[in-house]
Amino acid sequence: MGEETATLWDRIKSQGEAYRQTGDVSSLNSAIALCRHLLAEAGDGGRWGLKGLLELGSLYKCRFTLFGALADAQEAASARRQIVAQLDRDSYNYAFCLADLIISLMDLFSLTARQAELDEAVSLGRGAIAELDPECAGYGLLLGRLGRACLSRFRRAGDTADLEDAVVLFRKALNAAEEENEREFGYYRLGEALVIRFELHGRGEDLTDAVTVYRRALEAPPGDGSEDASRLELGGLFAALADDTDVGRGDEVHRLAWALLTRYDRFGNRADLVDAVTAARHTLGTTPPDHPARAVRAARAERCFRLLLSRGGHPGWAKPSDLDEVIALVRRELAGMASDDCDWPGRLAFLRASLLRRHERDQDPADLEEAITVGCETVKPRTSPEEKVPIPLSRAVLAADRTAPFARTVNLDRTVRELREDLAILPSTIGQNRWRVRLAAREQVRVASSLAAALGERYLRAGDLEDRREAIALARRAVHTEAARPAERVAAARRGTRWAAAAGEWDVAADLLATGVSLLPRLMRYTWNREPWENNLLYTSGVPRDAVAAAVRAGRPEQAVLLAEQGRGVLIGQDLSIGRDQSVLRERDPGLAARWKRLQLQRVRAERATQSLSEDVYAEFVETLDAIRALPGLGHFASPSEPPELPELLAESEAGPVVLVNVSDYGSHALIHTPGGVRTVDLPGVTPETVSEHASTLMTAGRMTGGDPHTHLLAQRKFARVMAWLWERVTGPVLDALGFTGPPTPGHPWPRIWWVATGMLAFMPLHAAGTGEENALDRVLSCYAPTVNALRHARRRPPGPRPPRVLAVAMPQTPGASPLPGAATEARMPAHVGRTEVLSGEGATYQRVRARLTESTWVHFACHTDGTSADTFEKSLLLHDHETHPLTVADIATLNLDDAELAYLSACTTGSPGGTFITTGESLADESIQLASSFLIAGYRHVIATLWPVQDSAAARFAERFYIEAGREGTDPALALHQAARRIRDLYPSFPKVWASHICMGP
Repeated sequence: MGEETATLWDRIKSQGEAYRQTGDVSSLNSAIALCRHLLAEAGDGGRWGLKGLLELGSLYKCRFTLFGALADAQEAASARRQIVAQLDRDSYNYAFCLADLIISLMDLFSLTARQAELDEAVSLGRGAIAELDPECAGYGLLLGRLGRACLSRFRRAGDTADLEDAVVLFRKALNAAEEENEREFGYYRLGEALVIRFELHGRGEDLTDAVTVYRRALEAPPGDGSEDASRLELGGLFAALADDTDVGRGDEVHRLAWALLTRYDRFGNRADLVDAVTAARHTLGTTPPDHPARAVRAARAERCFRLLLSRGGHPGWAKPSDLDEVIALVRRELAGMASDDCDWPGRLAFLRASLLRRHERDQDPADLEEAITVGCETVKPRTSPEEKVPIPLSRAVLAADRTAPFARTVNLDRTVRELREDLAILPSTIGQNRWRVRLAAREQVRVASSLAAALGERYLRAGDLEDRREAIALARRAVHTEAARPAERVAAARRGTRWAAAAGEWDVAADLLATGVSLLPRLMRYTWNREPWENNLLYTSGVPRDAVAAAVRAGRPEQAVLLAEQGRGVLIGQDLSIGRDQSVLRERDPGLAARWKRLQLQRVRAERATQSLSEDVYAEFVETLDAIRALPGLGHFASPSEPPELPELLAESEAGPVVLVNVSDYGSHALIHTPGGVRTVDLPGVTPETVSEHASTLMTAGRMTGGDPHTHLLAQRKFARVMAWLWERVTGPVLDALGFTGPPTPGHPWPRIWWVATGMLAFMPLHAAGTGEENALDRVLSCYAPTVNALRHARRRPPGPRPPRVLAVAMPQTPGASPLPGAATEARMPAHVGRTEVLSGEGATYQRVRARLTESTWVHFACHTDGTSADTFEKSLLLHDHETHPLTVADIATLNLDDAELAYLSACTTGSPGGTFITTGESLADESIQLASSFLIAGYRHVIATLWPVQDSAAARFAERFYIEAGREGTDPALALHQAARRIRDLYPSFPKVWASHICMGP
């Protein structure tokens, strides 16, 4: 029998090899039949029985892989069960055979979805690895297979213990892997588990680890399995892969792109998005059009580009070529798709939006014509036969997402006709499902907005009053559709206002924009991540200013004041309300107050360092917020605060007029708050464009530094021209209207005025505007406030103790920054007003400064700042350990100090609002998110800050003069700053950059 069995075995191996060489299924079937015959002859036991079972299991696995038949999976699992049952655990092949059985059980699960197969695989694997020698053959393979079974069972049953086991097992399998292909496969599985664990728990380090292991799957692993710290940076890695056209590597790069994109979604780091785009671009370059993964990879690449282009206003993010590339990409993908593909409408919508964006950039009429053609194709209603549910396409119709330009070649009559038809056939509701009702309402709003845009454009061209009337009616319809998204309703209000303003119907415009302003807080719901707030506010930038202007033009100055307060400073209003309510919370429930403070600090640190922020922490945050809002009087805790009533706002002008300077395309005005009412002063010639131009000049001149006398004098002349314009157009007319036409009578106090500047005017020195003959410094003592409510908040805090407890933080030498020798001099200046503790150089660390702030009432910072006008919450004061622990706007705002009185921020641009992109016109200036306002939120009553970069020597000179004056004036910060500015101006009248830079915020 032995000879016959050996011959039979040779035939089995020959047929198996024939299949592997040719793919001939008949050879595979013949090998299976011969193998079953061998087992029937030899029985299940003995040497031939084991060899036959091993081969039979392998052959059935091959046939299952070909056809996916349940019977083949069952036979493979059966053969492998018998093998494992017969082998001793110390057998050389035991780990290999058990690993094969686990794979067969997972194959069965893939067909039956029965958890029993996964339970069996996990049970067998866990039992084996607990007893096997880790040095035995096949141990690493078994670890990896068991990890896959645990991960599959987690997906099936949701037990997090299985997920944790999978991560541990995959790591161990990688350490045990001996061959390169085993390591690559292990990296992929571990990365997959880490991303899943991040999605479950939100731990940032899991994403970082996932990116790392996916990178290592692409790199050539060192032969000894060690980790090489000198591995290529991502840019170098992708450059090394540039010529690699292996389709299989596309899978690996695609996984890396997925992890990078996920990490960007969580933390908003530009480098991750840029790298994800690079990876996605490489993936598509290695994926043939007919590859089964092409559609998925293209969709992810498009998403990467969408995100990158959405941040196009942020300097350094998107390049012009990115827009051209994504248009080519979408065109190419559309060419290979059927028009009934479910992704067809969305891809058309994206193409249209991209074409419109490029048309705005290049003014190429061909792009606009193609966008119109694509839009007409996209808005064709597509419905299911059951409920006629519209596919959400109308985001791509004309002017639905942006105020798109209409070329003269566009046939507006046809566009209006087609959009009316589309609107008429859209159902108003769809069944009783709430989600479907909201979907229908949103589609109604989008199509109605598109039709309104087309009608409005036709009115502006031809002057047909019926077009204007219908356009405004459609805009009103969109604005008042509760089910629509707030951002869409605000956009509709802006469009309707344009046409109402063109006809001088200011009552209509004022009503539309008042509704739009009332919707802004809905965009700012409290979340753990601030980036969505910023994006929404950038999208609605300017709405409050337009609303104020429309209300003034409609003869409603009181409403204008309320709208300004309601629509501006939404974020600072929320943070101020938190600071105010925390005092109440500490009285009601000290334990909850302490927990909230701890969670807020965790949030800030996580946002700052893109480190771990677990799902458990977020769950605790939600639970804590709910518990706080359940307390009496704290139901709106951490919500954008409602503005006070008009009498409360006007009451803040008893100490002196509060002047809101509003700049809008619909007219610019100064709204003067007095106890008796609101007065308005028209400001002709002041437009958003002129203010932006002059603000840009100031920013440019402020950055003109160095020892070149010509450059220095040129900067001073630029400053002088801007300040003269500011005096002629803004500050002078306001002071004249108030009767402040000259210096105060000797022996009388300086009259005080509080400026609330809007838009780009917040970058400009209203307090020091003037010419060589006249200057605001000689008429009034000026202070600033982000909003009237912020001023009200500061005034209600009790003054700090006298004499002040002063902390000076000085950084003459800062790692990674230029020296500031004057900082050491500045640190000695506060001694004029009281005993001063100095933290300097290496002693000025994040932890020490934060700790000492709680014990001081005055603080003086003499240091560098980090961040540009585009930064918001991440702008920071540079301490010794700033590279690892930056003291950011977001961080400072969490302090909530009780006795804080004055913060003197002697650093560059601490009073300039963040979130402002001068080149694009987008701005968060009305939010007053700046280092100065963060100290107001933290509890300081007065904050002294700078509007532009200040030279080291000039900053020291100004600080010395301020503290001398403060010592004389009973430590009144506003008066001390005013006198310091006047005295330095008298010494250096031709150098406004020096004496006009400092402002005072507070009561």
